[in-house]
Amino acid sequence: MIVNKNGFELIGTCHGLGIMDFNISGYVKYVNDPINEIGKCIGKIIVVDKPDPSIVILMREVKGVISRSGGLTCHVASIRRELGVPVVVGVKNVYDFLKNDMLVEIECKNTEGIIYAIKNV
Repeated sequence: MIVNKNGFELIGTCHGLGIMDFNISGYVKYVNDPINEIGKCIGKIIVVDKPDPSIVILMREVKGVISRSGGLTCHVASIRRELGVPVVVGVKNVYDFLKNDMLVEIECKNTEGIIYAIKNV
């Protein structure tokens, strides 16, 4: 059994590029159509396929953003700096790893983003 520093059992991890240093935890919400998700993502860590401008509308209400593609200079990374929303991009295996309503903890330092899936208690 793998346990994180807070004593929670971990299911596993995945990696991407973290935009600035941060540590957050929250519940996952997959977003396919940002316009129809307004008000449904409050306080969630959203998962998107591409970090394109359409998700900016949600960035004021979410706790964080995880994207399967993208890099340090993508549109969402730039907006993140303005809004202060934690972002991890380039998480190639995110769809295989994370599920809706899964509790995750994200640690980012020096552009390394590590996403820990926490076993639900």
